Amino acid sequence: MVFLNPALAKTSGGIIGGIQAKSNWIKNMVGGTSGKLTDKGIKSFIARKVIGSKLADGQGLYLLITRAKTASWRIKYRIEGKEKSYTIGTYPQSSLAQARLELKEVKASLNKGRDPVVARRITMAQAAAHSESTFRAVAEEWFAMKEKEWSLTHHTKSKRAFERDIYKALGELPIESITPSVIAKAIETINKRDVLETATRILQHLNGVFRYAQAKGLFEMVDSTTKCNFEQLVKEAKDVLVSKASRPASQSSHDLSTP
Repeated sequence: MVFLNPALAKTSGGIIGGIQAKSNWIKNMVGGTSGKLTDKGIKSFIARKVIGSKLADGQGLYLLITRAKTASWRIKYRIEGKEKSYTIGTYPQSSLAQARLELKEVKASLNKGRDPVVARRITMAQAAAHSESTFRAVAEEWFAMKEKEWSLTHHTKSKRAFERDIYKALGELPIESITPSVIAKAIETINKRDVLETATRILQHLNGVFRYAQAKGLFEMVDSTTKCNFEQLVKEAKDVLVSKASRPASQSSHDLSTP
């Protein structure tokens, strides 16, 4: 028979209380009722700054005091028989509400049989690839390359024309997703201004950007769906511009340098 010290039982819950507390902790870590925590309780917990201590919210979500004494949101989960940890971010930069929302996303990923850590890495890689292959990013690389070949005036005017007439429509699109119809729509505003030289120059530069993208292996010049060659698009668009021009190009030659 085990005799408990009343004082110990009162102050710390004793052996039985300790076992019960541990049982509740385990329950909360592997799928107990969520939504236990409050911001007030979290701030009180963080104030103690006990490295390695954990505060559970339920369903695997908990706060961990790291060696740097920051409070890091973690989610404990199991997949393929292995226990893993998913890091969300630090509190309060990542709020309690945000952490619970990410918990739902992690659970949704697990329900589909996907490892949430692996899924996040793939998403981040795709986002990085997307940011590096947007039309604007590729065009900026192309302009940087052409800076050594062109005069300062021509380079400045050309970049300014893209910023004014092209980036708004195409800038944030992945370059491999851009089709001839998208380009045609982008130059409609130039057509409305009836500035033949500007439109022609921009079309020539667009062709240069796409050829550069092709050389980098970002996409094929002949789209597998539309079977349309971008070089042919430039020629056709130029023919349309010439036919629609209502005044000599010389009258609009300064448009490329308009702020």
